[in-house]
Amino acid sequence: LPEGVALVAVDEQGAAIPGQGVSDEAARGTALADPAAFGPEASGLRIAALLAEPAVLERQTAAARRLWVWILGASVLAVIAASLLALRSVMREVRLARMKGDFVSNLSHELRTPLTSLRMFVEMLQEGRVRDEDERRQCLDFIGQETDRLATLVDRVLQFAAFSRGRAPIDLRSADPADVVRRALAIFETRARRAGAVIETHVEPDLPEALLDRDALIQVILNLLDNAVKYGRDNGARVRVTVRADGPRVRIEVEDDGPGVPERERELVFEEFYRGDESLSSRVQGAGIGLALCRRIVLGHGGRIEVTRGRTLGGACFSVVLPEDAVGRGIEVAAQRGRG
Repeated sequence: LPEGVALVAVDEQGAAIPGQGVSDEAARGTALADPAAFGPEASGLRIAALLAEPAVLERQTAAARRLWVWILGASVLAVIAASLLALRSVMREVRLARMKGDFVSNLSHELRTPLTSLRMFVEMLQEGRVRDEDERRQCLDFIGQETDRLATLVDRVLQFAAFSRGRAPIDLRSADPADVVRRALAIFETRARRAGAVIETHVEPDLPEALLDRDALIQVILNLLDNAVKYGRDNGARVRVTVRADGPRVRIEVEDDGPGVPERERELVFEEFYRGDESLSSRVQGAGIGLALCRRIVLGHGGRIEVTRGRTLGGACFSVVLPEDAVGRGIEVAAQRGRG
């Protein structure tokens, strides 16, 4: 029987028959239903279900009421949470759509500007409107610079598209990270000289080797150097490149003397198409995919990339942390299995 309910035998007047081991209070309890007859063998006797303890019913009613309140509250919270998640998803999609639109606009501008300049200087050379050999050489130098700029932009877009579709696997091989950094600096030397940038290099001796994709990692360093020069001081940026051991890992840091990255944007800058503070991005060339490409490449190595405030030059400090050798070999094995 449920708690607080008692079954008792009663006479024809409904009074409980004594001697059933039921307390007087229970015998006087409220009948829950009409008494039922025992049958012809016990004429005049009936069985009754009585509410012997009303407090039990009150407690159960209160418990049930609390349960329904909790269920209702949980349902309301679930609806609110689902609504907030849906709203956040919609806002994210709207923001992504806006950034994609900005990306297309920026990319069109980045392509149109050098093409216009190239057309102008080519026409000057074709029509013989140069005054002397020095001016002709300057035109050719400018054409070379703009051509390199276009090639870099197109390569970056193609690489980003390849990584987005998962068609650009990382080919990990054992290499000296310091040699890779020096190679990237040698490639970037002409760009730095044209921009009037000063690049300081600090490489710790006896760095451990790491499993890495040389070409992909060089592309990461070139992107970070290019950003450091573009966002550095207008009168010639100062850039500091550091390669050092971080426990069993290798850390590559590229620090500039620019305004830095606000703390609220230090994760956003690695998202696709994000261009950061409009007051800065409006005067700096770029399509918004360079750092996103860097993150994809570094994650493909099993490492991480982050940005903080530089301790030496005070600007942005981008750090690439390559994994230790054992982690890199695990990634290499997994990649080979995937290709197989």
